[in-house]
Amino acid sequence: MNQTYISVDVEASGSPRNSGCPAKSSMLSIGAAVVGDIGKQFYRELKPIHPINPEHYNQVAMSYGARGLRCLDDLRHDPRYDAQHPLFEPSLVLKVLEQKGEDPKKAMTQFKDWVTSVSGTTQPHLITDIQWFDGACVDHYFAHSDVSNPFGYKGTNIDVLYQGIRGDMNANLRDLGLVMDESQAHNALYDAIFQAQLTEAVFKLMGDKIR
Repeated sequence: MNQTYISVDVEASGSPRNSGCPAKSSMLSIGAAVVGDIGKQFYRELKPIHPINPEHYNQVAMSYGARGLRCLDDLRHDPRYDAQHPLFEPSLVLKVLEQKGEDPKKAMTQFKDWVTSVSGTTQPHLITDIQWFDGACVDHYFAHSDVSNPFGYKGTNIDVLYQGIRGDMNANLRDLGLVMDESQAHNALYDAIFQAQLTEAVFKLMGDKIR
């Protein structure tokens, strides 16, 4: 069966002990784009699934994850909502998401429907930068929302695939020459689109072996 490769990026709140998801942290946003057809996109910002307290967010993780949130566009003049400002307050950002974010179950249902739609008769295949992070977040949120995961249990770590092609564990995707727009970085949709472009470049190196 042919596959539709879908690039997915996640931004999360982290937790006091780590920046990971999903045990004690909430997903802030999820972005996705179809590899080879990046005009097909999905993006949602989500309400937190945990109480808004320091047990469920990490200052450093939030300082990255909140940079590209669109719900903050009208608030960035206030340094408390500016993820790169010393006065940044993660709890206030989470409160904005609590008010403006999509209900997680609704968002994950919409995401599943979108994945199914863009995949058609092919098998959707998850492409991420870090499977244990982005993949774990996605799988946990599907389970938390009682929505079946259309990707199943498989996925591909694009940087590891590139290292394998090069036969070099130190190979870096930057070697491909694509340049990220740092002003848009850490918006989950932008990152997913850029990752899809990296994936296309890696697949070209593989020739006809990607199916």
